[in-house]
Amino acid sequence: MLIKQLIKQVSNSFGYELSKVPNKSTSVKLDDYPCIDLLDLVVQNYTQSHPDIFFIQIGAHDGVSADPSSRQIRKYENWRGILVEPQSDSFQELLVNYEKDQDRLIFEQLAVGNQDGSIPFFTVRKDIADLTFWLPQSASFDRDHVLGALYYWKYVRKLDSIPEDFNTVIEEIQVPTLTMRSLLAKHSVTKVDLFLLATPGFDFDIIQGFPFDQFKPPLICFEYNTLQPQQRQAALKFLADLGYSVGRFGSRALAALDVPTLLWTISEY
Repeated sequence: MLIKQLIKQVSNSFGYELSKVPNKSTSVKLDDYPCIDLLDLVVQNYTQSHPDIFFIQIGAHDGVSADPSSRQIRKYENWRGILVEPQSDSFQELLVNYEKDQDRLIFEQLAVGNQDGSIPFFTVRKDIADLTFWLPQSASFDRDHVLGALYYWKYVRKLDSIPEDFNTVIEEIQVPTLTMRSLLAKHSVTKVDLFLLATPGFDFDIIQGFPFDQFKPPLICFEYNTLQPQQRQAALKFLADLGYSVGRFGSRALAALDVPTLLWTISEY
């Protein structure tokens, strides 16, 4: 039962919904369709009155792959921000990909957690050939999440390069951690306009750890589909109680202050 839940959760994170096929002769075709980039639309509007944006991105990965914010970060040359990525290889790629922008960006190779220190972190070995770029992005504090991602890509997306024994693919590393409050204090941050998260299954934990008593980011973009169903409801309520309105695009959600809203029953969203 646990592995089925993990497969479903990981499948949802990529924008797919899995269901039992009633007829064995019926094949399921997974298609990708264009999605309106809600983040880009809202950012365009926000920058008209707030051109000097300061952002924080948790889980920046390599700064390119499946990153809906990287285009804006490069486009708006007056933006400043902090990019956080715990994986060594991805962090080095991040530095290379933002080489021309390093004078306005801060890079931190660490993870954001609920306390300062270090913590085990599970990722996919880099020496296995022909793996999709999605797999390193499935790295997590939760080993089961990585197992679910491997199962999804091998048996649902038919990626034969993944070995049968998933345990040989997963690598455990120790990464340094800071709380959100400590990270902000380290860099004397006084405002955050845009808070970006891509930490599979842990975005809500990090949102809860943000010091909203100090300031509230007008825009928060997080991975909605990688959260457990009960976490999704809790995240929507948590943000709504803080005055945010939420919209979804692809596998992500965007929470914003002071935007046009439409009331919608949370249980139906």
